Amino acid sequence: MKSILAVLFIFLILGCQKFEKQNAQQILENEKQHINWDEVDIYPGFEFCEEGLSKEKSFLCFTENIGAYLNLDQCLPTQLKNTNDCFQLHLSVSKSGEIIFDSLASSTKNNLKLSQKIDSCITELKPIYPAQKRSVPVKLSFEIPLQFK
Repeated sequence: MKSILAVLFIFLILGCQKFEKQNAQQILENEKQHINWDEVDIYPGFEFCEEGLSKEKSFLCFTENIGAYLNLDQCLPTQLKNTNDCFQLHLSVSKSGEIIFDSLASSTKNNLKLSQKIDSCITELKPIYPAQKRSVPVKLSFEIPLQFK
């Protein structure tokens, strides 16, 4: 009986040395190398978008509904919309879900009044669900082409 316990004890000691030890820093560095920081796992969402959607479906829900949610056509006065210019509206969704107006780019000139009015329209919006990377809310910046008719 003592010899069996001695043999098991020796196997236990020798067996534990074969496991590779990694500290938390090594694991973190390894994970950082494998994460694609240029993409999110879940795009920003709205209350009417279903929870648990795949990445592709959350992207579709976001892109199909962001224009209606911003509702710039109703918010902006007619005199500011009388232009044939095409704009690039640069927006961000913060970690807390706030939509933030970053800038307005135009091919001809930067319209300060239009930028100010868009900013005031966007600050009145309710927060939405933020984008997520590995279940952590992250900031997401995006562009929307804007043309008034």
